[in-house]
Amino acid sequence: MGGGGAAGGAGTDAGDCSATGTITLSGAFTGTRSDAPAPGASWSNGNDTGVVQDSIQFGTPFLAGWSFIFPGKPMLATYTEATSGLSCTITVSDPATPTSTWIAVNGVSGTASQGACSLTLTAITPSLVTSNQTQYCAHGTVAATLPANPGSTATGTVTFGASF
Repeated sequence: MGGGGAAGGAGTDAGDCSATGTITLSGAFTGTRSDAPAPGASWSNGNDTGVVQDSIQFGTPFLAGWSFIFPGKPMLATYTEATSGLSCTITVSDPATPTSTWIAVNGVSGTASQGACSLTLTAITPSLVTSNQTQYCAHGTVAATLPANPGSTATGTVTFGASF
C-alpha cells in the first residue's frame, strides 16, 4: 500500500487502506456503525475528475452510501456543496423499513438539491498509479444534514458523521 504521503490524524496510519471507519447518525434516525469499509478514492486523468465514495448495503442498524465527485485530484482540503464543480450524494435507510430514507444531494444534474454535505480529507496517499488513473488511500471525515427523502416514509432530518 501507500508509503509516505500526508500524515494521518491521531492513531491513523495514512497508508492503511484496509482500516474500517465509523458512521454515526443522530436526529430523526440514530445509530452507529464501526464496520464501514475504507472508502474508495480515485482520480481519472482522462476527465480530470476525483471521486471519494463508500457504501454499506447490508446489516443493521442502518444502510448508508456516500459519494463526492469533483474536478481535479483528491487533495488535503474540505469539499462542500460550495466547492465549484462538486457533486455529493449521501443516503441513509432503515433496513427494517426500506422505504424510510434520508438524503443529501447537491450538484447532481437533474436532481433537486437538498441537505448539506462536507468531505474533509486529512490524508491522501497514492496506492496504485496507472497511465490513466490513480487510486488513493484516503482518511478524513464526512459531515452531512440529510432531510427525509421526498416520497419516502421517512420524516425529520438526520445528522450524518463519518470518520475513516
